[in-house]
Amino acid sequence: QRVGIGLGLTDHWDNTGARVSEIVPYSPAAEAVAFSKGDRVVSVDGVDVRGKKAEEIKPLIVGRAGTVVEIGIVPNLPVRLGGMSGFRNGESAGRSDVVLVSVHRALRVETTQARQAER
Repeated sequence: QRVGIGLGLTDHWDNTGARVSEIVPYSPAAEAVAFSKGDRVVSVDGVDVRGKKAEEIKPLIVGRAGTVVEIGIVPNLPVRLGGMSGFRNGESAGRSDVVLVSVHRALRVETTQARQAER
Protein backbone atom coordinates (compact mmCIF):
# COMPACT_ATOMS: atom_id res chain seq x y z
CA GLN A 1 0.00 0.00 0.00
CA ARG A 2 1.34 3.44 -0.94
CA VAL A 3 1.03 6.10 1.76
CA GLY A 4 2.33 9.58 2.45
CA ILE A 5 3.58 11.32 5.58
CA GLY A 6 0.70 13.71 6.29
CA LEU A 7 2.26 16.77 4.70
CA GLY A 8 0.13 19.06 2.55
CA LEU A 9 1.89 21.07 -0.16
CA THR A 10 0.82 24.08 -2.18
CA ASP A 11 2.48 26.12 -4.91
CA HIS A 12 3.84 29.49 -3.82
CA TRP A 13 2.45 32.60 -5.51
CA ASP A 14 5.90 33.74 -6.68
CA ASN A 15 6.70 30.45 -8.48
CA THR A 16 9.64 29.66 -6.17
CA GLY A 17 8.39 26.15 -5.49
CA ALA A 18 6.11 24.23 -3.20
CA ARG A 19 5.51 25.18 0.41
CA VAL A 20 4.11 23.23 3.34
CA SER A 21 0.43 24.13 3.61
CA GLU A 22 -0.78 21.55 6.13
CA ILE A 23 0.57 19.11 8.71
CA VAL A 24 -2.01 16.42 9.43
CA PRO A 25 -2.44 15.84 13.19
CA TYR A 26 -1.00 12.53 14.46
CA SER A 27 0.74 11.95 11.12
CA PRO A 28 4.41 11.03 10.66
CA ALA A 29 5.05 14.64 9.59
CA ALA A 30 3.47 15.91 12.83
CA GLU A 31 5.50 13.45 14.91
CA ALA A 32 8.72 14.68 13.28
CA VAL A 33 8.14 18.10 14.93
CA ALA A 34 10.19 19.62 12.12
CA PHE A 35 7.69 21.09 9.65
CA SER A 36 5.81 24.38 9.77
CA LYS A 37 3.38 25.97 7.37
CA GLY A 38 5.28 28.00 4.81
CA ASP A 39 8.46 25.86 4.84
CA ARG A 40 9.87 25.60 1.31
CA VAL A 41 10.39 22.02 0.08
CA VAL A 42 13.67 21.82 -1.85
CA SER A 43 14.47 18.10 -2.04
CA VAL A 44 12.93 14.64 -1.69
CA ASP A 45 15.28 11.69 -1.19
CA GLY A 46 18.15 13.73 -2.59
CA VAL A 47 16.26 14.84 -5.72
CA ASP A 48 16.30 18.63 -6.17
CA VAL A 49 12.68 19.82 -6.43
CA ARG A 50 13.28 23.59 -6.26
CA GLY A 51 10.84 25.38 -8.50
CA LYS A 52 8.72 22.27 -9.11
CA LYS A 53 4.96 22.31 -8.63
CA ALA A 54 3.38 20.60 -5.61
CA GLU A 55 1.70 18.05 -7.88
CA GLU A 56 5.14 17.05 -9.24
CA ILE A 57 6.58 16.63 -5.73
CA LYS A 58 3.76 14.66 -4.08
CA PRO A 59 4.44 11.41 -6.02
CA LEU A 60 8.05 11.52 -4.80
CA ILE A 61 6.92 11.67 -1.15
CA VAL A 62 4.34 8.89 -1.37
CA GLY A 63 5.67 5.35 -1.06
CA ARG A 64 5.37 1.97 0.60
CA ALA A 65 4.26 2.08 4.25
CA GLY A 66 7.17 1.66 6.66
CA THR A 67 9.82 3.09 4.33
CA VAL A 68 11.70 6.32 5.01
CA VAL A 69 11.59 9.48 2.92
CA GLU A 70 14.03 12.37 3.41
CA ILE A 71 12.56 15.82 2.87
CA GLY A 72 14.81 18.87 2.47
CA ILE A 73 13.20 22.10 3.64
CA VAL A 74 14.15 25.72 4.04
CA PRO A 75 12.33 26.70 7.24
CA ASN A 76 9.87 29.56 7.06
CA LEU A 77 10.46 30.60 10.66
CA PRO A 78 13.78 31.93 11.98
CA VAL A 79 13.42 29.93 15.21
CA ARG A 80 11.54 26.71 15.90
CA LEU A 81 9.84 26.19 19.21
CA GLY A 82 9.40 22.76 20.71
CA GLY A 83 11.26 19.56 20.00
CA MET A 84 13.92 19.14 17.38
CA SER A 85 13.78 15.35 17.14
CA GLY A 86 13.08 15.40 13.42
CA PHE A 87 16.26 17.29 12.56
CA ARG A 88 19.18 15.21 11.36
CA ASN A 89 22.72 15.71 12.65
CA GLY A 90 21.67 18.51 15.00
CA GLU A 91 21.13 20.98 12.19
CA SER A 92 19.81 24.28 13.44
CA ALA A 93 16.35 25.46 12.42
CA GLY A 94 17.50 29.05 12.83
CA ARG A 95 19.80 28.84 9.82
CA SER A 96 18.58 29.76 6.36
CA ASP A 97 20.10 26.69 4.72
CA VAL A 98 18.46 23.36 4.00
CA VAL A 99 17.30 21.15 6.86
CA LEU A 100 16.99 17.44 6.08
CA VAL A 101 14.17 15.61 7.83
CA SER A 102 13.80 11.81 7.68
CA VAL A 103 10.22 10.60 8.09
CA HIS A 104 8.70 7.09 8.03
CA ARG A 105 5.79 6.73 5.66
CA ALA A 106 2.77 5.45 7.61
CA LEU A 107 -0.95 5.58 7.90
CA ARG A 108 -2.18 8.04 10.52
CA VAL A 109 -3.47 5.29 12.80
CA GLU A 110 -0.04 3.65 12.92
CA THR A 111 1.73 6.61 14.54
CA THR A 112 2.67 6.79 18.21
CA GLN A 113 0.66 9.96 18.84
CA ALA A 114 -2.48 8.45 17.32
CA ARG A 115 -2.18 5.35 19.49
CA GLN A 116 -1.73 7.49 22.62
CA ALA A 117 -4.71 9.68 21.68
CA GLU A 118 -6.90 6.61 21.45
CA ARG A 119 -6.17 5.67 25.08
